[in-house]
Amino acid sequence: QKVKRKPNTIVHYESQGPNTGFTAVLEDVFEHADRHNLLSVTGGADGVISPQLLLPGPFVSQIGSNVRKLGSSCQLAQYPLDDLSRLLAVMDKHVLDCLTLQLDSVPDDCDGEPAQWRALAKDRLQRGLDAALVMLHVSASRDVSSNVYQEEHIERLVQMVGHHLTATIFPEFDMYYQLSGQKREGTVVSKMKRGRANMDRHRDIIPLYNKICEMLTCLSNFIEAHKLPDALIVLISSMAISTFFVENVSTLQLSALSVIRAIFSRYAQHQQVIFSDIFESLSRLPSSKQSLRSYRLNGEIRIQMVTALVLQLVESSVSKPLATAARLKENKGVTSMEEEYDGSAAVEERKLLITKAFDSSRQCAGTFLSSFLKKCHTKEENDFRPLFVNFVQDILVCLFSAEWPAAQIVIDLLLPLLTSALSKSSEVSTRVVALEHMGSIAARARKQSLELDIDEPIQTLIAEIRSKLAEEDCQQEEDTQDDWLLRRIFIEQLHHSSATDPACRVAKEYHLARWLCQAYDRQRALLTMPDGADNEDLTATSAGSLVVQNKELEDYCEFLYSLAASTADGKKSKKSRIELTTEQQDLIGQYLVNDTVHTFEYCLVKILVELADTTATVRTRAMKALSVVVNCDPALLAKEEVQNAVHAMLKDPSTLMREATVDLIGKFVLLKPELTLNYYRMLSDRISDAGVSVRKRVIKTMRDICVQQPDFKHVPDICLLMIRCLKEEDTTKALVRKVFEEMWFSPFTSSELATSIPSGAGDGVLLRVKNIVKAVAISSKDTHEWIEKLLVKMLCVDDEDEKSEKKSAASVTRPVCQMLVDCLVKHMLVLEEASTSDKSAKARQRLESDQLLPCIWTLCLFVRADPHLAVSHASSILPYLDMSWENPVSVQLSCHVSEMLQATLPLIEHPSESFLANMEERLAEMMFVAPQAPIVPAIGCLSVIVNKITHNYKFIYETFRKFYDFLHNNCKQPRVLCQANRRALALRSVLCVGAMCRYFDHEQVLNVKSEIGDITEKIFRLLMGLVQRLEGVIRVKSLAGLGHFFMGKPEMMVRPESEQLYTALLEPKANVELTTQVLRNLSMYLSEDEVHMAKQSEMRKAERKQKSAAQASSQENGDSEQTDKLVNWDSQSHVSSSIAQVYLKSITRCMLHNVKEVRAAALNVIALVFSHGLVHPYEFVPHLIAMNADVSEDIRAQAKQQLVEFDKKNPSFLSTVAFRGFQKAFDLRSTVSQDNPSLMRGLDQETHYALLSHLYTLVRGNRQQRRGFILSLLRSFQDVKTNGNLPLLLFTADNLAGFPYSLQDEPLFVIHHLTKISSLTASDAIHHFKEVMGVGKQQEDEDEWLDLEYLRGRREGRMDKLRKCYTTSKGAMLLLCLKEHLKELFGLTDSKCRQYAPSDKVKAPEKPSNPKPGIFFHPGTIVSLVTDAENVEAQLTKDDILLHF
Repeated sequence: QKVKRKPNTIVHYESQGPNTGFTAVLEDVFEHADRHNLLSVTGGADGVISPQLLLPGPFVSQIGSNVRKLGSSCQLAQYPLDDLSRLLAVMDKHVLDCLTLQLDSVPDDCDGEPAQWRALAKDRLQRGLDAALVMLHVSASRDVSSNVYQEEHIERLVQMVGHHLTATIFPEFDMYYQLSGQKREGTVVSKMKRGRANMDRHRDIIPLYNKICEMLTCLSNFIEAHKLPDALIVLISSMAISTFFVENVSTLQLSALSVIRAIFSRYAQHQQVIFSDIFESLSRLPSSKQSLRSYRLNGEIRIQMVTALVLQLVESSVSKPLATAARLKENKGVTSMEEEYDGSAAVEERKLLITKAFDSSRQCAGTFLSSFLKKCHTKEENDFRPLFVNFVQDILVCLFSAEWPAAQIVIDLLLPLLTSALSKSSEVSTRVVALEHMGSIAARARKQSLELDIDEPIQTLIAEIRSKLAEEDCQQEEDTQDDWLLRRIFIEQLHHSSATDPACRVAKEYHLARWLCQAYDRQRALLTMPDGADNEDLTATSAGSLVVQNKELEDYCEFLYSLAASTADGKKSKKSRIELTTEQQDLIGQYLVNDTVHTFEYCLVKILVELADTTATVRTRAMKALSVVVNCDPALLAKEEVQNAVHAMLKDPSTLMREATVDLIGKFVLLKPELTLNYYRMLSDRISDAGVSVRKRVIKTMRDICVQQPDFKHVPDICLLMIRCLKEEDTTKALVRKVFEEMWFSPFTSSELATSIPSGAGDGVLLRVKNIVKAVAISSKDTHEWIEKLLVKMLCVDDEDEKSEKKSAASVTRPVCQMLVDCLVKHMLVLEEASTSDKSAKARQRLESDQLLPCIWTLCLFVRADPHLAVSHASSILPYLDMSWENPVSVQLSCHVSEMLQATLPLIEHPSESFLANMEERLAEMMFVAPQAPIVPAIGCLSVIVNKITHNYKFIYETFRKFYDFLHNNCKQPRVLCQANRRALALRSVLCVGAMCRYFDHEQVLNVKSEIGDITEKIFRLLMGLVQRLEGVIRVKSLAGLGHFFMGKPEMMVRPESEQLYTALLEPKANVELTTQVLRNLSMYLSEDEVHMAKQSEMRKAERKQKSAAQASSQENGDSEQTDKLVNWDSQSHVSSSIAQVYLKSITRCMLHNVKEVRAAALNVIALVFSHGLVHPYEFVPHLIAMNADVSEDIRAQAKQQLVEFDKKNPSFLSTVAFRGFQKAFDLRSTVSQDNPSLMRGLDQETHYALLSHLYTLVRGNRQQRRGFILSLLRSFQDVKTNGNLPLLLFTADNLAGFPYSLQDEPLFVIHHLTKISSLTASDAIHHFKEVMGVGKQQEDEDEWLDLEYLRGRREGRMDKLRKCYTTSKGAMLLLCLKEHLKELFGLTDSKCRQYAPSDKVKAPEKPSNPKPGIFFHPGTIVSLVTDAENVEAQLTKDDILLHF
């Protein structure tokens, strides 16, 4: 039911103006209230008042509109105070009507439809909110006395707002509040559901939401205008704080922010309570991405609403004391609202006010931070760490901003808290979080200091400001100082901005309070300095200076107080056309604060300290923090303390730490090329790191350096280091191969093809060529072979079965390689021109050695991979055959050029006769004049010309007869061949005869005339006779010639004479040079055989294609020819297998030779035998295992690689021969340690790893195979044959101590069996000792042997037998030492070792082992007994042995 309206309608009131209309409104309101006796109505049990007694909703809304207009124009004071109080009492009844109203709860006694009831309920709530707004607008008006309102009315109003926030607004905007209280506590609503809750809200709720926002804004004005009781303040603050933990209500939170800010600034006693309420509700902070950061700063930058609340509360705590101090400066009295600050207006009073307020703000912030950080450390249901991370991120966003000065204070307070959290007494998780925040703060400070280059921009800004002030003629006295001018402009700008942004007002006041406190601190520092009477060094001049400084500080403080008074609330400063942009404000703020360097240095020092912590997790987090800081400024890597820390971390025991350090260097050194040289040595040392991931990271970093800094002087060294990593496992090899593909053979960019050099090649192309040449120059033969294989793989040469992807890649790579070869040849011509123009012989030789030879060498590698690349350059490289051969460099050049011409000549289409004749002449001249090294390549090149092009066999026959006749005529007179005048011709003849037999057919080519007879047999007898009769170098060269002969006729190698000769020369006591030459002959044959078989395979593929396309008649002929070729191929393979089987035993014996060169040559032969699959691997794999313990690093690397390849092909075979290989390894170390007994150890003396660690890594993957191998090693201590072999036992113990155990089961298994075996061996040793001494034969004499005096009196016990007992007992002691070492290394207790049982079921995943760094196995007395046995045994007395037992 609606009240019957009077003729004065709402429209009439509006037409009468606000003053006249409001008077009429008051009359109607009072008439209605008197008529229904409204003021005496108390409502029912539920607070509901009869609708007939209340005013209509539109009428109440019109009252609010009139009150709002009158209040904004300060005209409410014109009305009697009693009328306004009576109006508030009437409005209070409307508030009471909806105090407990529930929009979603339809009462049971409702007669109508629920929808109709809800509509009426919303009208009631709308009317109640309008009435509440009327009350707040009247009460908050500054020109109305505080007696106009009653506290119970305001309290009821606040209760009504709080009730409808919880019951109506929050559930509508946040799904979390739709649950009941009990369900809400145990339910976790997902972020997505909370963020998207009620996106389609009821339209009727939005007006209610807007009115409540307006009410909160009015409530903040009301709090600032009146002093309220504590109970009401607590109620208001609780209601306002609750809004900050609801999703999707950012506008409401902004209004509530003004309420909390007003309370915090005026009621100091409630500050801690407010912070406590905020802190207790942090777990309910909005977590969805949409509502997480809803407070907008400049542009699109946002922070959390709760962060803005905390910062503004800290800043607002100084507002009231600053205003009071400013009025005291003007000698004005204080109002009753500041009665707690009444008193003297002296300077000390102002100091006390400001200092106390500022300290209070710091204390509030510090308490909040410490409580927040403490919550992050404790384990609770709610994880506060993400909340704290978001809070710190917001603080860093606000840091150094003009509108948020409290952010710097929060950071200053946070740093000591983080430092205390970094103490070793804190938990690891706490320290990790502290380091993360420390890194973020340091990065933000460094970034700010780099972005704001203060000096020049600030001077420009000052000049601009002064020019504008001069134009306006508004410059003040204090503006003569730049600092004062900037502060005044800065504060005035904030004051102008506070009209639209309340945050600027509290920021302005906080800036002033902070500056005042800083000035007071400087004054206090001046006053605490010793006076002149107590300090003789303090002169009168300096004392006068202190007085001047103190006076300047006093003037400065007065200036700040005047600035605070002129920009106080309600005052407007002089109008100025100077408007600062946000960037200019931040620039001035940064200039006035200028604390970024201190913050950054503080954090950096703490991070560097934590890098040396003993906990790996802390060190890793510290490295990540340092990476975050360096990401802002890579130039920090140039600081000495940072370099020292990084260098130390590269040697960290943790693999993850070393990898993170390398990653740090790799990221930022590329951004600062000048730092590459500083860190190159550190990186190069880590490429041989024990961790695979570290090595891979180093390789990637070095790749980036080579690609992005190709002119770096160490690029060739880097390439060589990476190539050496090819000896690692497969993943590392694949990475290295990919790196070189990208570095050397990736397509050229347009910038690389740009030319500025006379040769016509691009600068990038030439630079890449130079890097490849330098890498080839400093690398070894193995490296050259790998580069050749890489080229073959990338070019996909003559491979018909390759996948289309590889062929497409080859189509991209081939043009790149062609450009590289073209550029390389042009570069060679430039070098040749420079060499000929240089008249100095030494300089010319140096140029040829350092530059020309590596270029030829590199070109030769390209030609080996694909001769087509150099076909067009054959005429360019031909002149290099005309060398004078006066130095080794020219000899090597001739060899490489001959090899390249041999490969490219068959591909030249229609070569000219003059060109061929010129080549024949030069090659023939080399056979008679050149040194020995180029002779074989020259004959090979000549064979291509004669066999495939010219067919000039007569010339070949005549040349052959000259060398053959000379040898044949003098073969029976060895002394004649060894004469000085015939020695050179003898060496040349032996080599030429053998090489010509290799490259030309014996019967068809060399036996052109029949007078020689069976040429093959005669040459064989001739060379065999020379090898048997001659001595010295001629014999070695004769053996080399015989090797070339065997390559032409391999079946001659299995003849009894050949077998007898080679076997004798492969004996351990044979001449080392001859043994090495025999192994080279075998290796040369197997290598040539591999090439020949590859060509045969290609021919078979081609013939299969031809067969499918040929006619039926021609197919039969083709089949017969193909059958003949297959027979020849099978015969060739059978000969190779026979040769390998005949000489395998002698070759494997050479693998244990005491000379390194012999072992290396034997290993090369075995590698070829294995790759061809000529014999069963059981015969040579144990020797291959043994070479893993070789003293030569190159031999070890090659043996490991071969062992890995073997294990891939035969995964279960290696464990069956592992123990045999271990025994052979001991034999090898025994052989090579004859001159150096220290090599008998089974540990690497530098790394302290087992020599056979690689073998263990191959067998440890299978639990059964691993345990079988370990048990076979432990049985050596029980075997009667090996029990007294102390060097073997020490070698075994060393390996068991240094094996890379990856799982905790492995050392536990070893310790378990060590316990059993050590007890048995110790008992056997004691029993043997008793037998030697003749004691303990009877039961009563069982313990007599423990008496030393008794043993000394015994005559039994010969010294030789006692020494044997002593040596045997050392095996038991060695087992005990090994057991204790493993327990200490892996931190295993006695109880854990006792609880272990090998038969227990394995838990997946198995627990990894964690060996401690710096613990090494070194049984001193046993090592001395092995390495210096003679001296130890000579000094050993009977008493020593007795004491030992």
